[in-house]
Amino acid sequence: MLTAIVLAAVALNPIGEPIKDRCALVEVSHVYDSDAKHVLSQLIFYDFDGWEGRYQVRAWRLLKSINERPAPDRSRGGYVAIWNDGGAIREVWSQQFRESWKQYDPEIAARRELPMESRRELTRPPGKHRPPYESVAP
Repeated sequence: MLTAIVLAAVALNPIGEPIKDRCALVEVSHVYDSDAKHVLSQLIFYDFDGWEGRYQVRAWRLLKSINERPAPDRSRGGYVAIWNDGGAIREVWSQQFRESWKQYDPEIAARRELPMESRRELTRPPGKHRPPYESVAP
C-alpha cells in the first residue's frame, strides 16, 4: 500500500530542474461576463516591444490555484510564479506585476495586434512540440 502511495506522489510531482523564463510584466487577469459572473482567471506574460513602445502578450496560462499566483521575489526583486505546467515545473520571473478585473479577455484582444503564431511563447518542456493552446479554437 505504501509503495502505491509513494509511486502516485512521484508521478504527480515531477522531479528535476524547473523550466525558467523571464518576462517584463506578468498579469493576473480575472475575466467576467456581462452579468458580472466570473468566467476565468489567467496569468498573462508580456514582453516589452521597443519598436511599438508597448507591452505585447507573450503567453498565457489558466490560473488553476491561488498557489500559482506570482509572489514577490525577495532575493532578486520583482515577482515569480511557480507552477506545474503540463507535467513540468515552470518558474517565470518578472520585473513587474499587475492584477485586473475586466469584462473582456485582454489576451484574446491582444491577438488582433500580435497573432498567437507570432508570439515568442514560454520555453517548451522537453518532449513538447507545441504550446498548450494551439489545439484550442479561438
